[in-house]
Amino acid sequence: MANTQTYAFWQFLTKYQIIIPKIQRDYAQGRKDKKTEIIRKNILEAFNQALERSNSKVNLDFVYGSIKGQIIIPLDGQQRLTTLFLLHWYLATISTNLNDDNKEILLKFTYETRLSSGRFCKALITNSIEVLPETETLSKEIIDKTWFYSSWKKDPTVNAMLTMIDAIHEKFKNKAGHWYSLTTESPITFEFLPLNNFQLTDELYVKMNARGKGLSDFENFKAWLDEQLENDSFGIIKKGHWSSQLDTTWTDLFWNNDNGDFSIDEEMMNFFKGMALFQFVANGFDENHQQADLEKAKKIYENTITYLTDYSKYISNDEFSAIMFSSQTFQLFDDIVSFLDYYSENDAKIIGLLKEVSFWKDGAENLFLQFIQKPTFSDRVLFYGLFYWTIKNKADFNDFEFKRFFRVLRNLTANTDINASNLTNVIVSVNELIKSLNVLAFLQDDQLKLTGFDGYQVNEEKLKASLINSDKTWENKLVQIENHKYFAGQISFILEFSKTGTAYDSNLFDEYSQKAMTIFDEEKGLIMDHDFIFHRALLSEGDYLIPVNSNYSFCKFRDEWRTKVFKDTGKSELIKNIFARLQAGNEKTGLVKIIEESSVDDWREGIIKYPHPFQYCEKGQIRWESETDILLLSKISKRGYYKELFTFIFYLQFLEKRENEFLPFMTNWHYDGTGNDELSCAVIDKWKIAGNNECKIDIYYEENTYQLVFKSQKDLPVAIHNILIQSFDIKDGSFFKQCDSDPFNTVNIIKKICASLI
Repeated sequence: MANTQTYAFWQFLTKYQIIIPKIQRDYAQGRKDKKTEIIRKNILEAFNQALERSNSKVNLDFVYGSIKGQIIIPLDGQQRLTTLFLLHWYLATISTNLNDDNKEILLKFTYETRLSSGRFCKALITNSIEVLPETETLSKEIIDKTWFYSSWKKDPTVNAMLTMIDAIHEKFKNKAGHWYSLTTESPITFEFLPLNNFQLTDELYVKMNARGKGLSDFENFKAWLDEQLENDSFGIIKKGHWSSQLDTTWTDLFWNNDNGDFSIDEEMMNFFKGMALFQFVANGFDENHQQADLEKAKKIYENTITYLTDYSKYISNDEFSAIMFSSQTFQLFDDIVSFLDYYSENDAKIIGLLKEVSFWKDGAENLFLQFIQKPTFSDRVLFYGLFYWTIKNKADFNDFEFKRFFRVLRNLTANTDINASNLTNVIVSVNELIKSLNVLAFLQDDQLKLTGFDGYQVNEEKLKASLINSDKTWENKLVQIENHKYFAGQISFILEFSKTGTAYDSNLFDEYSQKAMTIFDEEKGLIMDHDFIFHRALLSEGDYLIPVNSNYSFCKFRDEWRTKVFKDTGKSELIKNIFARLQAGNEKTGLVKIIEESSVDDWREGIIKYPHPFQYCEKGQIRWESETDILLLSKISKRGYYKELFTFIFYLQFLEKRENEFLPFMTNWHYDGTGNDELSCAVIDKWKIAGNNECKIDIYYEENTYQLVFKSQKDLPVAIHNILIQSFDIKDGSFFKQCDSDPFNTVNIIKKICASLI
């Protein structure tokens, strides 16, 4: 090839600067797999032979790249050039030839694939290190240096370089004289082929290097971002500071919050995508936005990936670029610098303060971690509050006001269903809260609306702020009950219990709070009692059931209490009445007593008396058509297993474990109905007569009466038939008897029939 020229590395580096471009893959010759280890040993042995024998030469074949002035950008040959760079650094070091002139030459080799790779190369050259032959592991000596950032260990290129350095040390630790041969005799060469007529693209790179791999989304994004920050219009940002921090201090922050996959590209990309979403919803449209705008907002976060997989799209005027670099959002990057600088130095303190606030789940106080992993909309809102509160107040960071602010924001966020449709209004409201250092005083502004957040919770926060501002002793009382996992900041119903006239009695609040915390506890509270004593006691006070689609629920689950019962004045009043009858410290005994003394005589009677209906209903739901037509639902499924309430209570009251009372029938049980017209009923079963014929009596409840149906598998003997027709009517070929609505009368009728059959 006419344009090809033979170079030794030192000669090449003296003439040109070598920049390994972003589009190249990580350095691979230092990988620790067996195959690479063999390649590494072979190439170093070849180098050693060439340096020891005057007539021995090694040619490393072609290195392709483009020339821009005095800069070489390799397209192929990165691996060999990097190994040669490390060999030259090592031999210069052990031969005391790493002087200022040679450092200047070696500094002309750098990496752009990751900032950490380039900075490691620079640090290796500019910082002195004593290399002794007896040093066992040179990489350990390097890692232990104060100039080595711990985050660099996560960079695969740096890791591979350290491995190669150890291999070079093992091979050349007693061969300082090789430096002269390497740089003067030039026994190791390669052929350089300039490709000035080609553009370096992913496609060309992959075609020429089958071992190559595409860049990550973040690497693509960062390459684009670097170009944007070169623009003079963004002079507010100190690019040197940005690049330096992103590669060191900020990188450490992201590594400390890594998901364990040994890469922080995804976390960094999530951070910038999340910030782009904030900028869009905060500045992209107003309260009168159209549905199309909402879809666009979701697309910005969920589909930003489409902008990040094609490097060329960054330079075009696409939506992402417009959002990240519009005149309205330009301040974003300065804010990011401000936040990351402060947070990376103070993250332990901030997480500690947030832990004191309590987010009801282990680890949830690390809002930064939640934001860069797989955030919910609520996670994003909480981080937005952290981001901008910190920027606004970092110069005079008040721990107490920080916790107050986050207690309010936590409560509002936890009790609002935040999604793409209301995110804009929520973000606007968070901005309103951030305006004032004293969030409690700010909440008392009658004009403050905080749209987007749940109105019920907003009013509660305003009330609590008013109570605290009028009497500081309220604050600890409120915080204690707010931090309870079951209530998660929503305690309006307890405040209402403590109201006397228009005032709030703090002593009553203490009393009701203690009872509420004893009963409503997801792990050990009475709400979790297997016998459902609280549910049954409450049902004796009144019908508190809530509608769920076409069914009604006894409230087995936390959200049903919090969203339906606590917010319903009538239903929550029933809870207050129960609380008033309980003695603090003896709540369980009090609930059992309420159940035993219940005088309810409608459909609730049997459910109050027995825990079994609650235990049977997996989702805690019934289908209630009327007071005499009630189905207990086992599962909400296609088959729809259920128990009819009145026959189930009949079974529990008169039949369960009473087989000897209904001879000649041997067993008693209750049959589940299904959605396939198989009706639920109580059953007296297993009477075997002549010919091994099994007979039973099914007990149904329909139209407010108990009904008996005698069934047999085969034809009955004449004597039995004659006895039955004295007690039953014949209906649709079966023995049928209609009783009344009184279960005691029904069971007596059954016993008489049984006695007649013995």
